[in-house]
Amino acid sequence: MKKAQIVWLPIAALVAALVLPATAAADRASVRSRTKRVEKRIEVKGREVSLETIAAHIVARPTEGDELVLVADLEFWSSDEDWMDEVERTFDIEVRESSMGIDLRLATMPEDEGSWLKKMFRKRRVQYSLDVTLEVPAGTALDFENSYGDVDVAGIGGALEIRNTSGRVEASDIADRAEIENRYGDVMIEHVAGDLELTVSSGRVEAAEITGGAEISNQYGDGVVSDVGGDLGLDSTSGGLTVEGVGGRARIAGSYGDTSVIGVDGPVDIEISSGNITLRDAGSTADVKGSYGTIEIAGVGDRLEVVSTSGSARIERVRGSARVENSYGDVELRDIGGDVDVRNPSGGVTLEQVTGDASVSSSYSAVRVRGLSGALKVSAQSAGVTAEGIGGGVEVVTSYSGVVVDGAGGPVDVRNQSGRVQVGGLVGAALGAQHRVETTYSDVDFSWPAAAAMAFSIDSTYGGIDLEFPGSVEESGSRRNAEGRVGSAGDSGAATVTISVRSGSVRLRKR
Repeated sequence: MKKAQIVWLPIAALVAALVLPATAAADRASVRSRTKRVEKRIEVKGREVSLETIAAHIVARPTEGDELVLVADLEFWSSDEDWMDEVERTFDIEVRESSMGIDLRLATMPEDEGSWLKKMFRKRRVQYSLDVTLEVPAGTALDFENSYGDVDVAGIGGALEIRNTSGRVEASDIADRAEIENRYGDVMIEHVAGDLELTVSSGRVEAAEITGGAEISNQYGDGVVSDVGGDLGLDSTSGGLTVEGVGGRARIAGSYGDTSVIGVDGPVDIEISSGNITLRDAGSTADVKGSYGTIEIAGVGDRLEVVSTSGSARIERVRGSARVENSYGDVELRDIGGDVDVRNPSGGVTLEQVTGDASVSSSYSAVRVRGLSGALKVSAQSAGVTAEGIGGGVEVVTSYSGVVVDGAGGPVDVRNQSGRVQVGGLVGAALGAQHRVETTYSDVDFSWPAAAAMAFSIDSTYGGIDLEFPGSVEESGSRRNAEGRVGSAGDSGAATVTISVRSGSVRLRKR
């Protein structure tokens, strides 16, 4: 006789087969949802109103008179009829009053009861939604604490505090300060008569028409801020930032998004990582730090300082001085009202219309300076230099590329390695200054006005000397020397031109 086969089932599966109810669809069909409304009316008498609830959609609006009206509409459903009975019996609004305020608390949903085994295998399904409408006298201060729901406040007029989780927050027409904290939801704030303090963990932020100052912290979302009457502090992570219209100081920090700042009356401090930066119409000083993105600045009322990595910088219309440190990108400055200092280890530099002096350090790309009122100093490597219309003296040190100086008003001192040098158009104080040019493995072309006095001394190795002024040329092997004087060059303080070339020729031309 054949023995019966025994199949062992896990005890959890056995219990589940005996205890668990039918599917949610079947439960939902057999049990209808219910609703319950709770309403409260309270005289406010100028007191602050606080509301604490969970998973509610809150709407607050102003009303005439001195009465607070709160209406809570709950729609709920469960696969457990006993639970629904318990909700209908216990759901209410708890009111606590004092001389200072009115505290409103909405009851939470009933908790599971019974042993841990009963809780583990009970397959209760619960769904509910809660809408809370609050009408308060205009000017009432509000304090809300909520989670998993939206909050909408408009026209209340008093001070506002909101702490919310996982929901959208909208607030407008606040006649006093506003302090708002939200997580996992967008926030829109406008028309705040006082200061704004806003903290958002993950969501888009929009804040507009803030009469006072604003402190805003945002993560993982874009930020748009406009028309702030006082100071602005804006910190963001992983989002683009747009700021327009700040009456005081602006401090802005962010990363992984582009930033645009327009119209700040006070000092500006911007620090952005991995994003493009645009700054326009800053009324005072500006300090800008960026990396891995371009920088564009137009219109700074005072001093400007820029520190950037791996991005180009374009700057114009700065009334004061400008200092720029950059790498791996070109730098352009135009219409600068003070001195300019540029350090760019790996990128080109262009300066135009600078009122003060300029100092430039650059490598591996061209340096171009045009329309400089003061003196110019350039230290470069493997970079060509062009200087046109320089009001003061010109000092250039570079290598492996050419140098052109056209129209300097002070002494010219050029030291170049393996590059051609061309000097001409000297005017003003330059006609009485001492000039020196040194280069290797290339030629020098130096132009001097025919009517200006000058004494010259030229030394060339492995190259010729071409003179358009009277002078004597002596040869000794591969070396040639030339000296001469033009006009009253022997007088004290007269101009001198000294040129030294190795493996190149010199041409002293008459202009």
